[in-house]
Amino acid sequence: MTPVHAGGWPLTDRRRPLRRIADAAHRGDVFGVVVSGCAGMGKTRLLTEAMHRAVKQGTAALWGAAAIPDVAAAPGRPVLCLDDVHLLDGPAVTEALRLATSGAAFVLCTASSEEPGPPPLAALNASDGFTQLTLEPLSCEGIAELLAEVLGGQVDGALVHWSWRFSGGNPMLLRRLVEDMGDRAALGEKHGLWRLERWWTPGWRLSAPELAKLRDLDPEARSVAQGLALCEPWETGLAELVFDADALAAVDGAGLLDAEVVQRRHRLRLRDPLCARVLADTVQPLHARKVHRRLADALEGIGARRRGDGARLAAGRRGPGRARRTWRVGDGHPRFLFPSCLLRTRKPGPGVSDTSLSW
Repeated sequence: MTPVHAGGWPLTDRRRPLRRIADAAHRGDVFGVVVSGCAGMGKTRLLTEAMHRAVKQGTAALWGAAAIPDVAAAPGRPVLCLDDVHLLDGPAVTEALRLATSGAAFVLCTASSEEPGPPPLAALNASDGFTQLTLEPLSCEGIAELLAEVLGGQVDGALVHWSWRFSGGNPMLLRRLVEDMGDRAALGEKHGLWRLERWWTPGWRLSAPELAKLRDLDPEARSVAQGLALCEPWETGLAELVFDADALAAVDGAGLLDAEVVQRRHRLRLRDPLCARVLADTVQPLHARKVHRRLADALEGIGARRRGDGARLAAGRRGPGRARRTWRVGDGHPRFLFPSCLLRTRKPGPGVSDTSLSW
């Protein structure tokens, strides 16, 4: 029996941040809220839900940097929602900060805790008028509550622990875990209790749907995708110097890349952050060293004049360090990591194919 859940997953274990956002919006001395966290923690989902609740209460809501000029025409004190504010250019963040501090808008934004943003973002974070919310991984109890709500019944303790172990409390990964278990007939219900019906090992396709597209690419293009994940984001011109142009075009043609403009720089990154995590975590040392060396050579060739180029050049010459450890479970819990734990410490069961990223 496969679980079915229509629409988006419930915001179980995220109700407290929603209440804090609602409380902050009704206080005149609070300019806005900055929601931070790593990829997959549900920042955009929380932002969308907060906006919908504001609209239901009769408050005008605007979405995105493109709506900043419309604040003046909105009635009352509108809610200005800015997703991934760390990717916006400096002037947009500065204007949003001005609107917030002047009382013209209540600014609700999300930011990655893993990437630096434009300089004005530091001023926004340091402002006493902004409430800082950090989305932490779901606890084991939170996962049990969420699974019970999604599946519509009680959940076996072993299933809860298994889900917590392999997701590290990351909501996006948890959803993909449950979908993967359902697709592979590993999840079933008996007498009102959901449990694992058979031994199940997460497949590589769990990490991101985009990984499936890589199997259709030639080896050179797959190698480029791993190199992009290792040092993203990439300035477009820099990526064209480091990687083969045809292979880079093949990765783009497969719909794996997103283009963005940040502070007048045209940048490329993999579309799915979890796909990027898996690829970066599985790069072979020699390939990683080769990418870092080419990056350093390209930076030297263009003069390394832009902000941050010096640090990237030094890192490129130094070569790759220790592998990144992602989504560490909080203190007091056994420390399981994703995705490396799935790819390096697995026990294939009967009838289960190998789950490594070997093409």
